[in-house]
Amino acid sequence: MLNDLYVLDFLPIESGSFYVMDRGYLDFGRLFAMHQAGAFFVTRARSVMDTRRVYSCATERNRG
Repeated sequence: MLNDLYVLDFLPIESGSFYVMDRGYLDFGRLFAMHQAGAFFVTRARSVMDTRRVYSCATERNRG
């Protein structure tokens, strides 16, 4: 039986694609490989995740 997380090892990652995953797929090594391939990912953060903002960009709030 194969754990769902290991599916990312076999999934063909396409540059410019978006991958939406649940928080169970929070494996930074695999996510970094997706980043290096030019793909984007969205995942929910775990409650115990220790994160910080690295940088911010200026935005025009009236444009949404």
